[in-house]
This record gives sequence, structure tokens and C-alpha cells, in this order.
Amino acid sequence: MTAGDKLFAYGISLVLQGCILYGLSPWIYFPTLDAIFCGIILCLAALSLAYPIYTLASYIRDRIVIRSPLEPLLLSVSILVPLYMIMVHGLIRVLIPYVFDKIDILELYTLATIIPTIIIIVSIYIVSS
Repeated sequence: MTAGDKLFAYGISLVLQGCILYGLSPWIYFPTLDAIFCGIILCLAALSLAYPIYTLASYIRDRIVIRSPLEPLLLSVSILVPLYMIMVHGLIRVLIPYVFDKIDILELYTLATIIPTIIIIVSIYIVSS
């Protein structure tokens, strides 16, 4: 695996985080400090999603003989991205009634992006060991 593979996984993760923020944009109004925190959370969430994409791609590359260097990454993206987006959508649907009453929109975004990533990392660790 090369640095380009890591960069590809991070780019896909940033696009997904941008899609999630675009979906939450009707409710988002950040003061300056919260906008900085949102940028930090966006980068951390993208890095935390890039790790399972990269790990699954290296696992696929080790287990299956594939000639093209891009195919394991595309396979891992096609497996993890729908699973991740379904979990994020489900968490947002469950937590959206509590927005502005008990939690802030930044906390909703943080919970909706980090919890599915932790679940995916733990499941990949369990499957690969």
C-alpha cells in the first residue's frame, strides 16, 4: 500500500463528511469558535473513516490476488461507504428530536460521525483477527 492509497481513502472520507454536513446545513448556524470546532471534527472524522477504508483495502489485498492496485480500495469503499452512510442516517434520525433541546447541532454531527466509525473499526478488528 502506498501513500496514494491513504490519500485516496482520506479524500473519499472528506467527501462523505462534506455530504453529511450538507445534509445538516438547514440546521447549522455556527458562531466563529463552533465553526473552528466543526472543521476540527470534520478532519478527525474523515481521518477516522479513512483508517477502516485503508485497513480493509490492505486486508483485501493480502487475502485476494488482485492485479490492479486500485481495486482493493474500490472494493473497500463500496463495502464501507453504504454501511457508514446508513448508520449515520439512522443515528441522525434517532437523535434529531433532541437537537436544540438537549444537544447542539455540533454534538449531533460529532455523535453521528464518530460512533459508526468506532463500530466499523471494532468489527474490522474482530473479523481480521
